[in-house]
Amino acid sequence: MYNVLIVDDEKIIRIGMRAIIDWEDYGFIVAGLVSDGEQALKIIEEQEIDLVITDIKMPKMDGIQLVKELKASGFAGQIIMLTSYGEFDLARECLRLGVHDYLLKGTLRQSELIQALDGVRPKLKKMIQPSKKEVVQENVQDYKLILQIATRILQGDTITREGIVFSRGYQLFLIKYIESKFEQNNNTEKPFSHYEVAIRNIIAEVLPKTSKPLIVFEGDWCLYSLPLSNEGLYHEVHQVSLQIHNLIKLYTNIKVIGVMGRTIYTSDDLVDSIKKCMKVAGMAFYTGHQDVLKEENKHYRKEIVEIMDYVEDHIGEKISLANIANQVNMNESYISRLFKNETGLNIINYINIRKMEKAKELLREKNMIVKDVAYALGFDEQSYFNRMFNKYFGVNPKEYKKCINNKTNKNNIE
Repeated sequence: MYNVLIVDDEKIIRIGMRAIIDWEDYGFIVAGLVSDGEQALKIIEEQEIDLVITDIKMPKMDGIQLVKELKASGFAGQIIMLTSYGEFDLARECLRLGVHDYLLKGTLRQSELIQALDGVRPKLKKMIQPSKKEVVQENVQDYKLILQIATRILQGDTITREGIVFSRGYQLFLIKYIESKFEQNNNTEKPFSHYEVAIRNIIAEVLPKTSKPLIVFEGDWCLYSLPLSNEGLYHEVHQVSLQIHNLIKLYTNIKVIGVMGRTIYTSDDLVDSIKKCMKVAGMAFYTGHQDVLKEENKHYRKEIVEIMDYVEDHIGEKISLANIANQVNMNESYISRLFKNETGLNIINYINIRKMEKAKELLREKNMIVKDVAYALGFDEQSYFNRMFNKYFGVNPKEYKKCINNKTNKNNIE
């Protein structure tokens, strides 16, 4: 097996390149996906990379400079360039620098990529690499048990409680596939397994340097489990889960429900967490952790509901903890603890999530540009709005709006 590194500053291209073929069928493993030449050089220093597939124009370090750096350092592997229309002069320059081939990424087909791989393979030094199916996962016993229990619960089986303690804590995230009314009425629905490769690639894109997550597909359900090294990672995993969920909706264009479970430490925790997540998934369509809160807010005390209502009514303003404290006539520290205990989120994080969900709605409007959306939600600086949107959804607002517009145009044509 040969290790491949894909370098492109567009997330959708990286995901597409990873998913376009089953790389192992042609003797390759995608060892990494990065967004610029500087990141690529760091990966190549740390890993044995045989083939680099890189875009030409990228921030920080572009493809041409990356090629020059690799050649100067004595890189023994091969390079294939990804080009766009109008970059043929640059592509020819790359060929003069010793690049094996170049591909037009805007219209790239499976057959073209396979042909390029067949052409470059004889030039690669044969490296004995274990296939991904032979790689031993960490925490093997934990993974086996989680896989077994999760599969049986999702199939509807009854599980005997055994109280087995895991070697570390794990975070669960459950996704349920929902057939749209259009698919049901026109008998065009596809099984959830049809999207399995794409979803696995999205998870790999969001988590390229973390421990490999355990992923289970069963019927209309997908469950993935992430190991936690310490308690402080809960918030980071929550953000990662939101990104994965939103990228699935963005790039596969399917309707899904997503629910994040609590941290688990035993097999009994696992059973309880999956069952609760399945119950929540059946309550309402999930568009983020905040919508689960909204659906369940009738179970919260009135102060929490009042805070949520205040946030919704003032979503276009700057909302401070002091504003909320005045609204409910309580001490700031007290309502912070109360909100966290009741919902699992701190107030500021909840406000930001609600603003980001509202931002998605506004970006779907054709007459709203990114700058207008930022100001409409109380952000003084568009750059800060851009960073926050990317943090929660994994794409910047401009990319999201472009993707939504492309889907709308395609549907109108059809």
